[in-house]
Amino acid sequence: MLQLAAEACWGDIQVLLDAGLDLSGKTITRLRHDCTGQLDKCITDLREVDGDDEEAVFRTHLNLARKAPELGYQLGPPLARVRELAESKAEGEIKALMEENAELREAIKEFGRRKERWLRRSDNKKRKGC
Repeated sequence: MLQLAAEACWGDIQVLLDAGLDLSGKTITRLRHDCTGQLDKCITDLREVDGDDEEAVFRTHLNLARKAPELGYQLGPPLARVRELAESKAEGEIKALMEENAELREAIKEFGRRKERWLRRSDNKKRKGC
């Protein structure tokens, strides 16, 4: 019975192992349940991803790296590295956006000063003209 359960989900387990997921400490029934349930989409995506499209491969592995810890799985070194890269990429994008935001705020301040000077000159002209 146990052998049949292992054989039934071995293909899915092999995909997870190849992706870099650490399955130590998980029972066959737990693996079978997760492979047919919550990890099914990740497994399907890993099987169907085009190996030539690096961005798609990265996104697929990142999805697994995010989903697996929620289910109590440990990430192997390859998946942990994927997750670190994604986090550092996100941090870099956030820093770039913050710098751009600061530049825009400075531009708005400068524009506000110019408009304020223009309004003062306009008011002075109106007063002198009256």
